[in-house]
Amino acid sequence: MTLLAYRDVEVHHGARAVLRGATGEVRRGEKLALVGRNGSGKTTLLRLAAGQIEPDGGTVQRARGIRIGYLPQHPEPPDGVTVLEWVLGAFEPVRAIEARIEALHEALARADGREQQRLLEQLAELESEHEQRGGWDWRRRAEAVLDGLGLGTEYRDRVASTLSGGERARAALARLLCEEPDLLLLDEPTNHLDMAMLEWLEGFLAQAPEAVLIVSHDRAFLDAVVSGVFALEHGRLTRYEGNYSRYKVLRREALERAEKEREQIAAYIEKERAFIRRFRAGQRAKEARGRERRLERFIEEHGDGSVREREDLGTFSFRFRSGKRRGGPVFRIEGLAGGYDPATPLFRDLDLELPPGEVLGIVGPNGAGKTTLLRILRGELAPLAGTVKSPPGLRVGAFYQQGEDLDLERTALEQTHDAAPREDLVRVRALLGRLGLSGDEQLKPLGRMSGGERARVSMARLLITRPEVLLLDEPTNHLDTAAREALEAALEEYDSTVVAVSHDRYFLDRLADRLLVFEPGTRPRLVLGGYAAYRADAQRDSAQRADGTPQRGNGGR
Repeated sequence: MTLLAYRDVEVHHGARAVLRGATGEVRRGEKLALVGRNGSGKTTLLRLAAGQIEPDGGTVQRARGIRIGYLPQHPEPPDGVTVLEWVLGAFEPVRAIEARIEALHEALARADGREQQRLLEQLAELESEHEQRGGWDWRRRAEAVLDGLGLGTEYRDRVASTLSGGERARAALARLLCEEPDLLLLDEPTNHLDMAMLEWLEGFLAQAPEAVLIVSHDRAFLDAVVSGVFALEHGRLTRYEGNYSRYKVLRREALERAEKEREQIAAYIEKERAFIRRFRAGQRAKEARGRERRLERFIEEHGDGSVREREDLGTFSFRFRSGKRRGGPVFRIEGLAGGYDPATPLFRDLDLELPPGEVLGIVGPNGAGKTTLLRILRGELAPLAGTVKSPPGLRVGAFYQQGEDLDLERTALEQTHDAAPREDLVRVRALLGRLGLSGDEQLKPLGRMSGGERARVSMARLLITRPEVLLLDEPTNHLDTAAREALEAALEEYDSTVVAVSHDRYFLDRLADRLLVFEPGTRPRLVLGGYAAYRADAQRDSAQRADGTPQRGNGGR
């Protein structure tokens, strides 16, 4: 059964066509991803499905009686309600049934004869509906969802409007999951989730009977959850079967077929034009004119083979220029404790040697001290205990997810040129352009830019320098999938040291030589390999605990 269908949908933002005949449908129970470049219209498609906006052309069709739940990127809670009240509001229909059931029980105590039989029939119908909606355990279900999304008992009585943006998004997602609509529309649901929350949400959605349409740049999440992908390109939808990794294979094959077809079209057109030029004025002029008319119709239908309408990874070009390679460790860390209160450090007893050329990933729950460690390595924050030693004159560059290194009153062009004053302005402009900031956008004050635009300026400032060590705090946040993969390709070729805090498991599996894992109540530990290696390591530890087998200590150096 089709729950949602886009039919030749068109949407314009001013003079720019965002959607141009987008067509596709979502059937009951399907888990589908919606991928495309930033600004390509993905959120617009979700808002159309939710009924928040109307198309300028075409239709958006919804099944009769369908219940749709929509999670925007920046949800706003109602005023004056606590987190628990907001989430429990999802169960109002169930609670209303329970109130009717209680009223019927009271009426039955007073009824007799034929009236009692009528009330018993009503009660049976209500109890059946109540059971279908999950029965009496709705509070337990709500608390389980809140726990899974990191909103434990300490959050339940807080007024929802006082939460941070990330906490609000998680609370809104919790309410939506409890509502159990027929179709879930999720716009970047993983943005504010740590690893444990991500894995919980993956398991929840994989088992949920609802259909889901997800906009997300988290490739590992999409691999785990979806069975189909809508690619939004040039305002149109193309559907691919399989998860995200399968989509990449099919997409690459489609690009190769399109390129081959383009080359064949171009060769055919050139051959026909050569014939027309040769015989236009000779004995075969009539034939040449006929072939010219046919060629014009052919070009009108198939194009001239000269335009490559493709959105491939190569359209982004990150290029890191590394500094000199040192022989010894770039950092030697001993007994390190970090945080802001000596009585309650965020982490302690960290021992680590970081050799040149290594990519070290850092993972752990929010608030565990990951960014704090980066600030200590850069010399911005003093350790609470222990030492950090590095070679004299070590050049360290840092990328912060919130753009803390930026002056919001200056423009993107000024800020980037400030990082390397000797660089030619033409090269600075070209670099910003490759990062998606071109023309007048480069002259906009950063205070008027979005978080994603500021992140790109921070990356540009880093790219234009020559650091020996890169400290990256969530470097893939605010980047679409094509930009993320281009960044990864560049880092693979970068020959100096990288320390990256990231929740992007795809990024970590592709790049990390080792992971530094922050876990509550334990000292940070090292794991060889990327995130998949860490999960396998954690599962072995769990099995050993169950068997009573001693576990390994900290990976140390």
